[in-house]
Amino acid sequence: MDEDYTIKDYPSSNFKDRVELVYKQTKDIGQKVVNNTRLVISLLKEYNDNVKTEILANSEEIDLAVFDLERECIKFLASEQPVASDLLYIQSTVRNISHLKRIGYLDSNIAEAIEKLNDFEVLSELIDELSYMADYTQVMITKCICAFLNFDITMASELSEDDDKIDNLFDKILNSCVKYIASDSSQYDVMCFVQIIFIARFLERIADRTVAVGSRTIYMITLRRPTNQPHHEDEEPFVKEDIPEFVEKENNKPIFNKKDDEKED
Repeated sequence: MDEDYTIKDYPSSNFKDRVELVYKQTKDIGQKVVNNTRLVISLLKEYNDNVKTEILANSEEIDLAVFDLERECIKFLASEQPVASDLLYIQSTVRNISHLKRIGYLDSNIAEAIEKLNDFEVLSELIDELSYMADYTQVMITKCICAFLNFDITMASELSEDDDKIDNLFDKILNSCVKYIASDSSQYDVMCFVQIIFIARFLERIADRTVAVGSRTIYMITLRRPTNQPHHEDEEPFVKEDIPEFVEKENNKPIFNKKDDEKED
């Protein structure tokens, strides 16, 4: 019995539209994360129950948006069967939006810690340091999203250095809190410093997530492990100093190989 088979064209007519849809949804999720973190910063400076509730609701909304995009990416992989850079982009999208989802929930953790912190008298200098740390973290969130969406190696590679600054800020806040906790003459409640340490720790974890997004972006473009990721001894890592040489090499790379053309002749 003869059967009629249809050969699937690749890419299909809506291939480009679906890639652009994934890009747009990723951008929307990134914007929601940035806006939510901005609310966290405002809550840290002045507590408000309504803002705290909005942060928690936004985190749930980000979670649902990530779930929908993951499902869209799976359907895209199954129906369009992308290859090469398209396949790597979709895989990287699924990975990176999972990091953005975690940032959303870390925002919720911070909001809940701020609510508990509101019950205590807090040193203004520690709040100032936390606010500065939160501002810097928000810059890292924006930077990692822009780096991924724009395929920007330079911006992605800067995140590792930014994370070192966040780590230093966390150590500074931690040491200050421990000093006050250990002091017998301190007039502040110990639980106040515990909540401050929690907030600083959550911010530090957010920074780690942005580095993970940046690392995946570098891998997506170069297929090489960034220096802030473990690598095999026989594998040369991708370092920031490689960027100019890599970009020049890619720009000057011929579209067709002469030897391949000769073989075809």
